[in-house]
Parts: sequence; structure tokens; C-alpha cells
Amino acid sequence: MTQTQRYAEALRVTQRIASELSDIDETDEFRRSLDFLEQQWRNFRQKTCEVATPREPGEPGKRRSAAHNDSDSID
Repeated sequence: MTQTQRYAEALRVTQRIASELSDIDETDEFRRSLDFLEQQWRNFRQKTCEVATPREPGEPGKRRSAAHNDSDSID
């Protein structure tokens, strides 16, 4: 599957989720659902992000999984 195909599929699924969310009439249920989805996004993002760790001078860089930063959240 090409990157373009993956992007198109991800976009299609995202639009379906947004459509379902917009159909929720109750504000509290909408907010709970949105919070749930955002938490799942954070869990997924933690698995896929990597950042360089600090290193000693002359030591090759090491990589580790990144912790979620609230500045990454979608508001």
C-alpha cells in the first residue's frame, strides 16, 4: 500500500468518525466520546513517536519513545 493510499484510507476513516460524532445530540455524551478518542490518539502517538535522548559529548545519539506532551493535543 502506498503512502497516498494509506493517507486516503486514514482520511476516509477519520471523516466517518467525525460524522458519527457530529450526530451525537447530547453535549455530555459528545464530550465523553471526544475525550475517549483523544485519549486513544495519545496512546497511539506514544507508540509511534521517537525523540533523541540527551547524550554525553562524543557519544552517538540514542532514541527512545516519546512521552505525550499536552501541547500535542487537539483542541
